[in-house]
Amino acid sequence: MNKILRFAVMFLLLAALLPGSRIKAKPSQIINPNLGAWFCYDDGSLDACHEKSLRSVALVNPGYGWAVGAGGDLFHWDGRAWFQVSSPTDADLLSVQMLSATDGWAVGETILHWDGNAWSEVPKPTLAWLSSVDMLSPTDGWAVGDAILHWDGNAWVEVINPTDERLNSIDMVSTTDGWAVGGYCPSWDCSSVILHWDGSVWKELPTQFVVALTSVAMVSATDGWVFAYNYDYLYGWLNLYILHWDGSSWDDVPSPVGGIVGSVAMLSATEGWAVGGNCYGEYCWSVILHWDGSAWRVVPGSVGHMLESVAMTSATDGWALGGLALLHWDGSAWSEVSNPVTADLSALAMVSSTDGWAVGDYGTLLRWEGNAWWAVPSPSVADLNSVAMVSASDGWAVGYYCEVKTGCWSEIWHWDGSAWSVQTSDLFDVELRSVAMVSATDGWAVGYGDNSLNGRILRWDGSDWTELPSPTSNPLYSVAMVSATDGWAVGGSGVILHWDGSAWSEALSPVTSDLNAVVMVSASDGWAVGSGGVILHWDSNTWMELPSPTTDSLHSVAMSSATEGWAVGSNGLILHWDGNAWSEVLSPTTNKLSSIAALSANGGWAVGSEGTIIYYTSVTRTYLPLLVK
Repeated sequence: MNKILRFAVMFLLLAALLPGSRIKAKPSQIINPNLGAWFCYDDGSLDACHEKSLRSVALVNPGYGWAVGAGGDLFHWDGRAWFQVSSPTDADLLSVQMLSATDGWAVGETILHWDGNAWSEVPKPTLAWLSSVDMLSPTDGWAVGDAILHWDGNAWVEVINPTDERLNSIDMVSTTDGWAVGGYCPSWDCSSVILHWDGSVWKELPTQFVVALTSVAMVSATDGWVFAYNYDYLYGWLNLYILHWDGSSWDDVPSPVGGIVGSVAMLSATEGWAVGGNCYGEYCWSVILHWDGSAWRVVPGSVGHMLESVAMTSATDGWALGGLALLHWDGSAWSEVSNPVTADLSALAMVSSTDGWAVGDYGTLLRWEGNAWWAVPSPSVADLNSVAMVSASDGWAVGYYCEVKTGCWSEIWHWDGSAWSVQTSDLFDVELRSVAMVSATDGWAVGYGDNSLNGRILRWDGSDWTELPSPTSNPLYSVAMVSATDGWAVGGSGVILHWDGSAWSEALSPVTSDLNAVVMVSASDGWAVGSGGVILHWDSNTWMELPSPTTDSLHSVAMSSATEGWAVGSNGLILHWDGNAWSEVLSPTTNKLSSIAALSANGGWAVGSEGTIIYYTSVTRTYLPLLVK
């Protein structure tokens, strides 16, 4: 075995042992023994790389449970911690139910069974997706989705389905009494369906509600709950509806909050929980409701995204989850066991190795203090596109915000060393995409018109931001300054602008592809990257296109020197510049990477979608002896 292959085996083995590490090699990726490696920042969540999405949880008792999710992910609760276990599938799993510690089922794109030792795939008689499973006994169970399946103890069999609507939830009272609900709200005209099992056939019941039914939970044959929603297009939020079954009809019950409920767990006629969330525009948050026998009430414990499942073992023990968030109920409060930032992170700026900022959607602000990233209070929920720091006590961020009633505008935020504040929010009809500072009294922000997409340019003079004439009708995505008299901006259709100290003018561009980012090492050395993997280099005279090892889009580039640099992009793409050529290197994530900051040849950070944070280190690690024949 050659030396390169030996190193690859050792590197992959080490990566498997490191917390938060995940290495996925492609033929085009280079394993370079002279480089360090990129790793996912361990934020204490179930998945440091933020590629998991938990969808359903089921508990046998306070010390035993399972959670399932996208990509066939399986997590087990042993009473002390949640940990991932091997899965026989990479198909999405949407629902799990446990009859005991030795008998459980998970359904979705496939069907899995737990026998107490391992999960295994079970033949599925249809290609249809399954949304929910409910087992009455080891020999009697049901699963619904785009079809209805029955388990008889030997096999899953498809039965006659009286509806074409997707079924979202099922709950069986007995072998002769059960309910399934479904529907969808793609527009104003929602579809809804309620099915009842009488022991022989599933029958569709008439519904009078223009809503989609998401979850059903039965306490008894005469006591049950259904949750539903529709979308209010006028105000841009979700309306929540609650229906109660009294043994003869489903009746509307007041809802204390808007939103959508994806899961309900009823312990008794006077004790139950429902979880879900709501959205306004693209901003979402969780909703937790409690039933006390007289009314549903909102309970504190909200996290920054929707919850998808809840399971209770008693009035003093339960779990709720969604995405990567895990919340535990101890009888008095819901506490966050894991709630990592999952908003898309769009930009990164490092002041030093112990001080830096990451910004993103919904006003997300994270600060690096040398040992951890910490969430910082935000003055607004605007989506932030860029951040630039003059010093540890002086920085700027730009972003964009929309409201249904008032329209959209850009916001410019300022950091004064103690707090972020909105400096201006009256920039209507413009989206600012990038900010760069020369000094505390000289800075630039670029973007484009909300309707026209014409390039827009703003300048900071130490007291105010004012707009300057733009020589381009193309949108501008990035700006980088060498000095007060030398700077560059790039954008759509390959546009390149240059600042000479008095005016911005359009420079000759060798490409028509969108350019997403620009960075300058010096007045005679700069880089721009963009769509289709395009890479341009400035040599003090012209911008020239260089060979690129990828056709995936590049979103950010950073240089620690003329011979050391990095670029990141779609699908976790990472490229390295060694002074001679760009090459693709191993990435610990498949999430989009939006921004990168190279502190030095020995360290750097990159951020991206779903709250992804990765770091680079060239520190030599001690390898255990590995014998390879």
